[in-house]
Amino acid sequence: MNRITLPWQELAEDTYRSVFSQSKIAFDLSGVWLMVAVLLSFLGLGIFPMLTADDLGGLEIYLLVPAVLGLFALVGLAIFATRWARWVMLNHLPPPGRAMTLGRSELLVGWAALENLILGIAPVVAAFWYASRLIDQGQFEAGFALQGGGILVGAFLLARVGMAVNLAALQVPRDSLAFAWHLSSGQSVRLLLLLIITVGPAVLAAWGIDWALDWALQPMPDMIAPEMQKALAVAMMAALGFLGLMLFLAAMGLAARNLILAKGEDPWAGAGDEEAEEWEDEAPQPQQADAVWNEVLE
Repeated sequence: MNRITLPWQELAEDTYRSVFSQSKIAFDLSGVWLMVAVLLSFLGLGIFPMLTADDLGGLEIYLLVPAVLGLFALVGLAIFATRWARWVMLNHLPPPGRAMTLGRSELLVGWAALENLILGIAPVVAAFWYASRLIDQGQFEAGFALQGGGILVGAFLLARVGMAVNLAALQVPRDSLAFAWHLSSGQSVRLLLLLIITVGPAVLAAWGIDWALDWALQPMPDMIAPEMQKALAVAMMAALGFLGLMLFLAAMGLAARNLILAKGEDPWAGAGDEEAEEWEDEAPQPQQADAVWNEVLE
């Protein structure tokens, strides 16, 4: 059996091309959701921290607000990720009137995204929580090493299962998380390199936006009020984070397609007639995919 080698450098180029070379299509698919992401981030990170339970009429409502904002964010992510993944993998655009609908595909994508979020963040949160205790005790080297290890584990898990969101968007008749783990077997390092090259710059830019604004406005301290500067930082962070999401989905989708073709697997093998009919009614048909990918779809 020939060893499969993921061409991560070529996929990185294709990832950037999918986002930037056809900017009109990319904006048509993402423009509304970019504004939603900025608005939700502004409400959740800019406005909500300044409020108290009394401002919102009680502790119950105060605790409910983050949950509602998170739910809106997850629904928006599910709808956008479904359309974006199908465009990247199949060159498919949603038909008129279906660009913002919520159906079975979007629910599957939302669930896969939630699984990815938990798997990616849980090791980081656990590592940083325990590392803070070590740092408080003066064990700085061990604490920082633990933080780095938590980030590495989270990145590794995202690299292994990140394509589950794309697979869910294609409605593969199997568990998308397990299928993603199977496809990415033996490709962890290459997938990590792919994510570092494609998503890394956007993540670093979002992380450093506060520092960049402070540096840019240092010669003009009275130009923008502190509250306005914070709001601007949140908006820019949300926009860069959304760009990182687009790059992540594109990179994972292209990697999934490459691995499916390399392994000669049919993602829809085992689908019953009912599932096939539902797929036919709801899912995309490739328009410009290469001949081999068309064979996988047939």
